[in-house]
Amino acid sequence: MESSFKPKKITINFFLQSKDFGGAEQFAKDLLLELAKKGNFVYLYTSNDFLLKNLTNKKNLQVKKTPLYLDFASNRRGLLKSILLSPFAIIYYFKVFSEIKKRSSKQVVIYSGFSEKIIPGPLSKLFNLPTFFIEYGPLEPLFVKLRGIPKFLYFLTKNIASKIIVPSNNT
Repeated sequence: MESSFKPKKITINFFLQSKDFGGAEQFAKDLLLELAKKGNFVYLYTSNDFLLKNLTNKKNLQVKKTPLYLDFASNRRGLLKSILLSPFAIIYYFKVFSEIKKRSSKQVVIYSGFSEKIIPGPLSKLFNLPTFFIEYGPLEPLFVKLRGIPKFLYFLTKNIASKIIVPSNNT
């Protein structure tokens, strides 16, 4: 017997800050294209030049360049820069979530990288948007960096996600 259940189409707001293009970015690209292909509307907020170039003008997918690149977990310089840019990031993401909240369709937010979970993560919760994290691998190597500051920041935001998505059984 064929099921009459048809899933509702949703709008997915996907946040991915990354300067490089590797496995995580390829996974995100494939995921976004598949979600758009299935009729969902996808907004990608990214600083990644490869994704900006290769996902622009795809059906059901709108790519928006983020003006800020935050990196709370790479090194001291990145952490300091991210802390200094945080007030501007809060203003930028507050505007983004205000726009998202105005849309009439069902909205979800997905964060793919570590830094997205730190600033925009709490704002999506403030706007009462269903939020999902994608974790690509073990977080322990990040947690020991920079005297444990990334671990502390993640601890503050870990309960924001409704669900955590992992791309493999190993993860």
